[in-house]
Amino acid sequence: MIWLSLIGTALAADVVINEAMVNPYGSDAGREWVELYNASDAPVSLTGWDLRWALSSSTSSEHALASTVIEPGEFYVISGELVGGGHELAELSFGNASSNADIIQLVTGGGTVVDSLIYGASNSDGWLDDSGAEATSLAPKPSEGQSIARASDGVDTDACGEDFLRFDDPTIGSTNADGIVDTAEPDDEPVEGFEPSSCPGADVIKLNEVMVNPDGSDTDSEWVEIYNTGSSTVSLDGWSIVGGTSSFSLQHAFTGDVSIGAGEYLLVGGPLVPTTDVLADLNLGNAGSNGDAVRLLGCDDLPVDTLIYGGSNDDEWVDDEGFVTTS
Repeated sequence: MIWLSLIGTALAADVVINEAMVNPYGSDAGREWVELYNASDAPVSLTGWDLRWALSSSTSSEHALASTVIEPGEFYVISGELVGGGHELAELSFGNASSNADIIQLVTGGGTVVDSLIYGASNSDGWLDDSGAEATSLAPKPSEGQSIARASDGVDTDACGEDFLRFDDPTIGSTNADGIVDTAEPDDEPVEGFEPSSCPGADVIKLNEVMVNPDGSDTDSEWVEIYNTGSSTVSLDGWSIVGGTSSFSLQHAFTGDVSIGAGEYLLVGGPLVPTTDVLADLNLGNAGSNGDAVRLLGCDDLPVDTLIYGGSNDDEWVDDEGFVTTS
């Protein structure tokens, strides 16, 4: 029995997170997915296994996988309801690694971590890799619409930075050999003095959707939707929205008892926007000739989440990692 148990453990270790979509185009809700791959030469049962993910040590979530068997060389996709083509539906809420690395893990029924995907620019939360050491090799943070995918299906060195690439053309449910790799290199260092917000909730509050160019006149019709991806209520007292066409200017300052519950949305908009939660006089750019930006600042006036949109970045807007983005 011991020998059989060891064989089962060895085979389980060959089931890996092969590709993941953590930052789809538009709203993330219902559009995220993760692809598993069985790199062993025998079927592996996922009975009792969980898919777990976290943005910080206090914001972990999980999905209990269906009692299914992955055949050798087979792909298995767990996805949101808007994805289509997946094998198993799940309510996923992966982090975008906005200010720190986030993690996705595959865990057996006995609690053994089979595989980890740790992605982002830094590992301030101290996520552990599959060897049990604090991860220093991190998969890249994807731009919107890019997937994080293994360079070769199933090849796992436990060093995410070596194993994973960003794919411009995701290969959900099929071999990664068909993907188009993003070869853009980021700046060597963040801009001088850049620092992300450390306010409570800064790692879980996101700009979820914006309306910068409504039908007709923009006046009083623009809006910004904010989403709490975490598991507890976050106060927005002292937070603010800034935005502009060439530099950031104040759009709205939150005061008083404004808060956003776990898994809830907050709509900030002008008086002509229906069902607005917070009334605000917004004046956002339309990115007519150059990229514009919207940013959420925390209670310390430091960046929480940034949206840079448009065809170019001649104004050199800085993203959430402190780099001048090019895409």
